[in-house]
Amino acid sequence: KTRVDRLDLDSGHVTGSVDFKGWAKNVMALGWDGKRLWAADGFNQNVYGLELESRAIQVMFTGLANNGMCLDLHNQMLYLCCLYKNRGVVSRYPMSGRAGKSELEFETQSTEVGRVNRFAYYQGALWCASARKNPGMVFKLDAATGRVLGSFRALEGGEIFGLSADPEGRLWVASGRRIVQVAIPA
Repeated sequence: KTRVDRLDLDSGHVTGSVDFKGWAKNVMALGWDGKRLWAADGFNQNVYGLELESRAIQVMFTGLANNGMCLDLHNQMLYLCCLYKNRGVVSRYPMSGRAGKSELEFETQSTEVGRVNRFAYYQGALWCASARKNPGMVFKLDAATGRVLGSFRALEGGEIFGLSADPEGRLWVASGRRIVQVAIPA
């Protein structure tokens, strides 16, 4: 089973838990759409929608190799990144249905980004962490073309394992036991 805990940041205590049974082997990425928690499973290559109140589980997409995911709620798009045939590929799918062919794909391996490890969506851009080519760096990519628009160092050394953007224009960067909050550059 997979457990979802609610954590009170002030006290550090778990204030509630929801157990989901028999659906995921290795959750690699999460997204929240205001209604459900989206979870990408790197083992069985599915993306699930979890309704926390009813505990309902819906398979949103099947057969999508992934090691990272983010949601563009404004345009209702799902972005997945994966290592495919030894190249970093970012794919975009409409959130409304089960995926067939992706609407957009671009490769990042040959750019300074390298293989994308984790990423977040904020105001028309994908903020990506490189898996090994440039550890600690965050890259701003055009969400429509994959073109690199800029970059900055978020961490000194160490691979970035988590990346999220909040509505106030901040990136949250995680590496091991460290989480750093960074104002998103204009």
